[in-house]
Amino acid sequence: MINQILFCFLSLNAFILYINAQQNYSGNSALDCNNKDKSGPSSAFLYTCNGQNRYCKAYLIYKSQPPFDTIPAISALTSSNQAELARINDVTEDSKFPTGKERKINGVCQSGNTERSKKNFVQPEDLRVEIASFEQGLRLFTFKEIQKATENFSSRNRINGSVYRGGFGRGKILAVKRMKLDVSKEVKLLKNINHFNLIKLQGVCQNDGTFFLLFEYMKKGSLRDWLNSQSPDEIGSWTRRIQIALDIANGLHYLHSFTKPAYVHGDIKSTNVLLNSILRAKIANFSLARAVVNETSSISLTNHVVGTRGYVAPEYIQTGQITSKIDVYAFGVVLSELVTGKDAIIVQDGREVMLSAAVVSIMETEYAESELISFIDQRLICDDRTQLALRMAQLSVACLTEEPTKRPSMEEVVSALLKIRADAFN
Repeated sequence: MINQILFCFLSLNAFILYINAQQNYSGNSALDCNNKDKSGPSSAFLYTCNGQNRYCKAYLIYKSQPPFDTIPAISALTSSNQAELARINDVTEDSKFPTGKERKINGVCQSGNTERSKKNFVQPEDLRVEIASFEQGLRLFTFKEIQKATENFSSRNRINGSVYRGGFGRGKILAVKRMKLDVSKEVKLLKNINHFNLIKLQGVCQNDGTFFLLFEYMKKGSLRDWLNSQSPDEIGSWTRRIQIALDIANGLHYLHSFTKPAYVHGDIKSTNVLLNSILRAKIANFSLARAVVNETSSISLTNHVVGTRGYVAPEYIQTGQITSKIDVYAFGVVLSELVTGKDAIIVQDGREVMLSAAVVSIMETEYAESELISFIDQRLICDDRTQLALRMAQLSVACLTEEPTKRPSMEEVVSALLKIRADAFN
């Protein structure tokens, strides 16, 4: 709980120049779901819990000031749900707040009074133990439920590969991932993380040696699919791409600095970044994630290097060591994809070239800005924000530095992207 509160405050650092705090912190008692604050915001409460004992809503009260005085701007800044933000403030999603007006930011607090499922679950035993200790509302699904929801895994319900769209009644849609491997390690990790920019595990199932993980459904699919889209309304803008980059960076910063133990994702790429209906990004696929002691620690591996070509950091290939900086490197590649719209592997002069190498080569020239203009996503040239693209490319190059210790931390990346986004609003 203390880690969640600390993370909440750190995530709101961007408000410092714009927002004055309105309430005194009252300790963990404010997060007790048995406490009530029905008469409205009170100085004794930083958060107001108003849900069931095992899962309750939380709100932060603040005063709005430009440029963060609209539902979209506040939602983007705080990684909160836009529709929910509008609902709890009783306004429409395009509303603008008067300067100095007190408003709520929606969040989630957790209570320890979680009811655990008593349904039977088949082997392996360690997975049953992990699920039994899951305290964030994880549900055990039956195989029949999954068959019905996916229409017996029909091709029209297939999202990609072994992932299917499933309808579970009352409009609830989940993504069902079918796996043959033991998923106990991934479930153990997912039970320890809770962040808006990390895909949320909703349930599990096991049938005849096959495991099914059920995740929140991301309507817009992967970032790679979105970048490949030629639809005019799907192209986005530089501000939209900056926000997507910031979402990914926030998720990685949380993994590296706010989980215990810290985790390295190990497979950051545009196909493992998913977008919801309002194009907010969440990191998915934690099958290669590893726990590390801190940002500079590493794990020596065998010669079996796993990862995706075009995203793997050079030191991982050469030494087999894992640190948080391999995620930073892969993030630099994804940032290059956001700037250029291109795949991680491109073809130049009839041969395959790493996008990362091409971007670094351009940025090292004397006329980097003019050369970059011809290389960035041409669908966004009319946006007339090439300076934003240049700054994103420069940040990408910093993340792609050969020497891992010279790459920025994800905290520094988040800070840089916040500055870029603030300038984009001006």
